[in-house]
Amino acid sequence: MTLPQTLLWGALGGMLPDVIRLVRQRHNEALPPYLKRGNFYVGLALAVVLGAATAALLEAGSVAEALAYGFGAPELLTRLLSRAGTDAGAGRITPLRTLGEWWSL
Repeated sequence: MTLPQTLLWGALGGMLPDVIRLVRQRHNEALPPYLKRGNFYVGLALAVVLGAATAALLEAGSVAEALAYGFGAPELLTRLLSRAGTDAGAGRITPLRTLGEWWSL
């Protein structure tokens, strides 16, 4: 697989968690409220870039590998940052806590 193909499939893998979330909500008539927030699109762009970069850096040899790397890297990061806010003390504000709360909105 060439580098542009790896980047493309990795980027699509990075989008996959959000696509799956939207497909799950396809029967709801109203758009989910997070689609109206700018931080969703910033997070999506970061996931796409992270997915493409991970697939390229790990030199994915197939489409399935590139999709898996692209899906795994942002998904892992999202889960880590989302849980960081719940592990911090109730009154403490830490950079990971605020970033985790922002990322999980």
